[in-house]
Amino acid sequence: LIESLNTEILPETFVKKYQFLLGKKASIKLALELGYSNGCLEGMNNKIKAIKRVAYGFRTFRNFKKRILLMNKTVTN
Repeated sequence: LIESLNTEILPETFVKKYQFLLGKKASIKLALELGYSNGCLEGMNNKIKAIKRVAYGFRTFRNFKKRILLMNKTVTN
């Protein structure tokens, strides 16, 4: 269905995006079939960056690391 689309009547910007998506067809298909996502990791990275912005620098890296571990509830002591 998608491959049979007539691109002659479409704007050039749409055709470029269409060709890009056709090139990524296998990757998109795998992403939909497998269901794996790096969303959790991206969220964690975002939280770490937010801590870094709000803190204006920790006195030591150890304190920064403790704050990250507390945020992720992985600190025991």
